[in-house]
Amino acid sequence: GWKKKLQNYRPWFLEQEQLLVDESKRREKAFNTSEIFGFEGTFRQLAVD
Repeated sequence: GWKKKLQNYRPWFLEQEQLLVDESKRREKAFNTSEIFGFEGTFRQLAVD
């Protein structure tokens, strides 16, 4: 069952444990949605002409 499936993925899990984050590549300022998309807010209704 599922235990055998997990055992089959054991090498992948062990490899994933070794991965680290390179904090030097992180942006100093967080993303601002208005900078990326040009607008803010939530749009619950779509009006199509």
